[in-house]
Amino acid sequence: MDYLGKMLKRQGTLEGDWEKKFGSLKDLNKKDWWLKEFILAAIAELCEMLQHVNYKHWKQPKPWTEERYKELLAEYADVLHFLLGIALVLELSPGKLYKIYADKANINKSRWRTGY
Repeated sequence: MDYLGKMLKRQGTLEGDWEKKFGSLKDLNKKDWWLKEFILAAIAELCEMLQHVNYKHWKQPKPWTEERYKELLAEYADVLHFLLGIALVLELSPGKLYKIYADKANINKSRWRTGY
């Protein structure tokens, strides 16, 4: 099994615990709820990631340290956690996820070349 497949499988075991409390990821009546929760959580984690980079141009930048790098990676893992949750709600396999990514990457590359 590839790494993405392993990540989706592991995420599925975590979501299984949540499903006991909140309902099935595959329940059509719950899909919007699950997607909203995972999207909002991913946004929140991206905002937390932002706290570990020098994005405030008006402030003195903090030096890049191993600690900042580790904190950034931890937040990145949290973002992945919720993005994988979205993939599970949408019932995306690693192959399907790659195809969606590759198709959109081709569109984006074309747009870049044409100045879109």
